[in-house]
Amino acid sequence: MPSVNTRTSGLRRGGFGWPTLDVSRHSRSQPSRVAAAASSGPVDDDLDVAIVGGGPAGLAAAAALLRAAPGVKLRVFEAAPSYREQGAGVLVQANGGRALEALDPRLMHQLVSYGTIISGMVPYNDTTGEKLPWVTGLNPMADVDAVGFANVLVLWNDIRRILYDALPPGTVQFGGRVIQVVPPEDWDEDDHSQEQDPFTLRVADASAPPGSPSPLASVRARCVVAADGYFSRTRRAFDGEAGAPAFHRMALWRGSLSREELAAAGSALPDAFNPAVNPEGLRCNHFWSPATPQQPPTGPPPRGIMIFPAGPLEGGSAASLLEGDAARLVWNVWLGGADEAAVAEADGKPAADGSVHTAGTQGGASLARCLAANAHLPPDLRALLAATPPERVTEHGLYMHPLEGFVQGAWARGRLVLLGDAAHTAPPDGQGANLALEDAVVLGEAVRAHGLGAEAFAAWEALRQPRVTAILGDKTPTATVRMPLIRTAAFEPLWSAAGLEAAGSLPPGVAAEARQAGAAAAAAAGAAAEGEAAAQAAATAAERKVILDWSAGVVRSLVAAKVEGRDMLASGPRPEGMYRIR
Repeated sequence: MPSVNTRTSGLRRGGFGWPTLDVSRHSRSQPSRVAAAASSGPVDDDLDVAIVGGGPAGLAAAAALLRAAPGVKLRVFEAAPSYREQGAGVLVQANGGRALEALDPRLMHQLVSYGTIISGMVPYNDTTGEKLPWVTGLNPMADVDAVGFANVLVLWNDIRRILYDALPPGTVQFGGRVIQVVPPEDWDEDDHSQEQDPFTLRVADASAPPGSPSPLASVRARCVVAADGYFSRTRRAFDGEAGAPAFHRMALWRGSLSREELAAAGSALPDAFNPAVNPEGLRCNHFWSPATPQQPPTGPPPRGIMIFPAGPLEGGSAASLLEGDAARLVWNVWLGGADEAAVAEADGKPAADGSVHTAGTQGGASLARCLAANAHLPPDLRALLAATPPERVTEHGLYMHPLEGFVQGAWARGRLVLLGDAAHTAPPDGQGANLALEDAVVLGEAVRAHGLGAEAFAAWEALRQPRVTAILGDKTPTATVRMPLIRTAAFEPLWSAAGLEAAGSLPPGVAAEARQAGAAAAAAAGAAAEGEAAAQAAATAAERKVILDWSAGVVRSLVAAKVEGRDMLASGPRPEGMYRIR
């Protein structure tokens, strides 16, 4: 594959002055072949929507658009030849759960089924290992009663798997690396008509062995959804370096391992997780930082390590449900004050060109750097990190898009729209994934209201920017701005009762009850001479209520089964003004 450089000198201007990503001048191994990709040629396919990126944001966008615009022809282009184990764990909160429910209630149920319900968060000093007094206890059943959802910890891969399985076969094209997005000659981002010519995407076969010829396809798409991550090539093709996120002087490492893998490395569970010492240890989120009893955190800690359980148990696992119901211990480590050059190797970013980004590095070298940078940790934690299979360790720097860049036209440019991290990179606190799921569902709402095209994308941007800014920009010590927004999130369902029934998503009894409720509501509206549209709206509302009530009952049963018989943690005293870990 050619290397990609998106400095301004690597851009050429397309129609109406918009730049296109031209990789031909950066090819090291196949210059003539890549140069040919930039020229006109036969078109291999015509699409209504091309989605660049097959992570949770891209997959959720595909699911939303297929529901909002039935019959739409779309494809998700994923550069990886297949899905491999990637990422660590994610805290899915009420906003992410509600977004999944708006796509299909089964998706939220699957997520809760896969997820781990924790008893609380336990803090420690990261050099002495001393347990600190401000334990945060949780009451998942109270959360279900209040907002219809309880926070769950899941593996990032499980979110992707749930969404991928919900799409029609063939929706995702693996090994399809989009190397160029060419706007039409009549491109005008302010023209919301449907008359403009389509975009042209040049797609390389990323699954070809290194050094072998890689066939290039040309795909036309009326609309483009860029969900290709926080160093989005698609975004930088149009914005240059202005679209790149800013480095925040922090290095991050992530990994996960099973208890069997820890034991195979000759290491014991740290006491924090040992059921003989702490019965709820394998069901808690444990957090180490420089804080002490005399110096509680008053802002984001400069370094830390968080370890929590996640991942469904596989059949035959030796892990006991009495000790913990998760297959993995997932860890996140961060170290602030890092120099960008010091994390360049971790990023895969050549020091001379800060525009190139990969998903970070993996493997033994990354794990070794993590251990070297965190020599202050207690020996039992270092042993746990060292036992992690190297292929599950990732390393990268923290980059975020500045909030002041969240302005009209930053995320929606005519018939091109940016979603998830490509639009608004979040800190590593789980809201990146949750907000990406929100993005997808609200995009579906906008398309259903305005039709597929620039008008819908502009409406979506106007809805999303204030909310995302409020959540990501919350600097209050106890998250008093973001938490109400997260807990009260609500989305218009993109499904219909008939569609769920046809897909087999509803138990027969629930489907019958929804039909009966809808018919009764429509008859009542008709008897009141409210008109056909009002009768249909009444029927839809009645059907939705039946289904959402059923869905709430399923979630409640799943959460209740996970917490039955457990001694949930009680909260300890919190010093006034202490910072709440996001």
